[in-house]
Amino acid sequence: MANTPDLTSCPEVGPVLDDAILPVNPFLAVRYQFGMLLGVDDFDTAEAYPRGKTRLHNAWLHGAGAVWGLDVRAPRVSSTDPTLTGEIEVGVGLALDRVGHELHLDQPACVDMGAWYAQHQGDADVKDVTKVVNGTATAQLHVEMRFRACLTRQVPAMSEPCDGAGGASTAYSRAFETVELKVVAGKAPSPRIDDYPLLRLLFRLRDDPATATRSPDEKDVIAARDAGFSTEQAFLAALRKFAVRDEIAMSPGTSKLGQRLLFPGDDDSPPVILADLIDVVLAPQSGGGFKMTAVTVDTTVRRVHIATSTIQELHCCASASGPSPEPPPTPIPTASAKATLNVTERTIRLVSSTRAFDGTTVDERAILVTQLTKDGWAAMEFKTVDLDVADTSGKTILIGLRAKPSGSLIRFIGRGTGSTPLMYAAAGPQKSAPFRGANGAGSDVDGSDFVFMWEVP
Repeated sequence: MANTPDLTSCPEVGPVLDDAILPVNPFLAVRYQFGMLLGVDDFDTAEAYPRGKTRLHNAWLHGAGAVWGLDVRAPRVSSTDPTLTGEIEVGVGLALDRVGHELHLDQPACVDMGAWYAQHQGDADVKDVTKVVNGTATAQLHVEMRFRACLTRQVPAMSEPCDGAGGASTAYSRAFETVELKVVAGKAPSPRIDDYPLLRLLFRLRDDPATATRSPDEKDVIAARDAGFSTEQAFLAALRKFAVRDEIAMSPGTSKLGQRLLFPGDDDSPPVILADLIDVVLAPQSGGGFKMTAVTVDTTVRRVHIATSTIQELHCCASASGPSPEPPPTPIPTASAKATLNVTERTIRLVSSTRAFDGTTVDERAILVTQLTKDGWAAMEFKTVDLDVADTSGKTILIGLRAKPSGSLIRFIGRGTGSTPLMYAAAGPQKSAPFRGANGAGSDVDGSDFVFMWEVP
């Protein structure tokens, strides 16, 4: 078949070697002139220009993720026989990798997991993720996909004089884009969340870093976010401000030789994660070898691309009711909890009137203190955040401030929501539950924040 690639002519994965077959140069184009003598280099340049533009767009504005298809499943013998065939199958589909390649699988691909394990059971990384009991192995694996470029369709060609081929020869006339599928030891690494770190912090999509390790930009984001936004325009202004800082901090990766690349990351073509294979059971067979008899396929570990038109409609529907009303003023704390400030001693006490706190959750991630200065809201650093040893009931949290307040207002937030809330300790029939703020609002799975402000004399 004309499009069947010569697998021996596929380079090892990686942009540097891929580019030897499919060169990219998004900033150099051929400028044709009448009567111009064209050579191979001219045609390579002509194709490298649009190819480079596409990959730049894919890498920087989309990133890695599946576009359609690429289902991963463990086929059964038939609809009436639930026995596994022992294979893992990847369906047809399309994906993008982190350096802008389009990864296309045009027919299903299968791997016999028993044969795979027989070949790799002695590998150190496979041993680390496999438990063997009475000869039956249970392994934790994942499936990944990488870009490959292969040569195909040999045709007669004239050799270069220095090739020593005596004139006539053959050469590959096509480059075929395909993929390499691999079963890899261990569960898939977590998806990258280091892109746009300040915006992720603004939207609470990452945990707040510890106070002592916060960068100036992170301090600015947290102070602005926790002070709140009175209007949607104010929030939009913050988004634009911190998006600029994220964008300025971005840069392409570097090769192993220290050369700047066009795309994020290094010069190893990164894999696209397709699925985790959880608890792969590989049972020994009477005739020798192994067969996969059980597995749980988890495709939720992959990242996917959602079409722009769909994102547009989802955003439209989410905001169809118009701007959100301004939140009501925070009520004065009642019997559930209260807080007091001692400016001289630089301390704040948060006292629960109902239940003791779980001391393992009492740390600086669950507390926020800001002050209103002449330059706006600024986060205050903590010296200590812990249960007050003087209160043996465990209902008092003592916050020591590193410096005496200098602003006109002090704003205090004890979190009962988010990813690191304060928790009530379990006691008798009462289970551990999130802190319920000033008025006891919330549930056993989501509490409420305690918010209070003081004027500083």
